[in-house]
Amino acid sequence: LVGFDLAAYILAARRLQAGEALYQTNVIALGPFGQFVYPPPIAIAFVPLAALPFDFARAAGLAFLTALAAVLIWRLTRVLPPTTRYWAAAAMVVFFPLIWEVTLGNLTLVTLMLCLLAWRLRRSHILGGISLAGAVGLKLLPLALIAFFIVAGHRRMVAWSAVALATIALATWPIVGDEWAAFLGLLRSI
Repeated sequence: LVGFDLAAYILAARRLQAGEALYQTNVIALGPFGQFVYPPPIAIAFVPLAALPFDFARAAGLAFLTALAAVLIWRLTRVLPPTTRYWAAAAMVVFFPLIWEVTLGNLTLVTLMLCLLAWRLRRSHILGGISLAGAVGLKLLPLALIAFFIVAGHRRMVAWSAVALATIALATWPIVGDEWAAFLGLLRSI
């Protein structure tokens, strides 16, 4: 299963390059191999990996996500007292969902890193907004954070996030504009 989710991104990029549809129209359940359920611009981001042999891309993705997980574990545990820091880090290292995400090659860790970066940069409305836009643009999981940031008084950051998302959608429209309707149809069926 190493690279199972990464394969969905790479296969979508290959379909994009071949001029084929990104989305399956007969979605019955989430999870089949190669099923792409992300916004259309994500496929563009994986075009460089689509040209590589899959085993190489899978190894590179595994190395990247392992390094990202190490950075996240360090970032989340460094604020703890030394007596508990190492236990918390050890617990995170053997935490099955983390191992699963890294092994599958999913973008959830990247999304989490962008969410943490958005929080860290929340005083810089533009940079924080761009980070939040990246998180929401990769996966819809952090949509609830928009309400959180608004209630926390960071409305300008949320506005910059909307500007960044709109800019990405407009910039990629010539390449994937036709796929947005299929993406919205997919979201309705899910």
